[in-house]
Amino acid sequence: MLNIAQEKLKNKKNIYFKESDLLSLFDNFEDSKEFDTVISTYAIHHLTQTEKHLLFKKVFDFLPKNGKIIFGDLMFQNRNYENQMREKYPDLIKDFEDELYWYVDEETKKLKEIGFSIEVKQFSDLSWGVYGVK
Repeated sequence: MLNIAQEKLKNKKNIYFKESDLLSLFDNFEDSKEFDTVISTYAIHHLTQTEKHLLFKKVFDFLPKNGKIIFGDLMFQNRNYENQMREKYPDLIKDFEDELYWYVDEETKKLKEIGFSIEVKQFSDLSWGVYGVK
């Protein structure tokens, strides 16, 4: 994925690619002043809720004032919505159990508690985007 992204963005300036574990990534930079945005797509759903919250705090602490987050991922609006999706998509039950989908209501509440202002957009029944500013 890094090779594909690097090829697609080879003519863009100020883009930095780094392969790392999500939870240790922000511990490996000496100077975060050169970063103003953190983008993650379809990776955070591999983290437990506790790990998600740890990541959110690390990202918040890492970014400068007015820094931005853009997260696209597998999400349920809330726990009741998850039950509706289980009924709507019975063929995906195993996927629902194997992955750690976000709960939009719970995770956006946590992001706001940490200090981000948040906007959320639903792209499909199971795909959402979160945009935040520190």
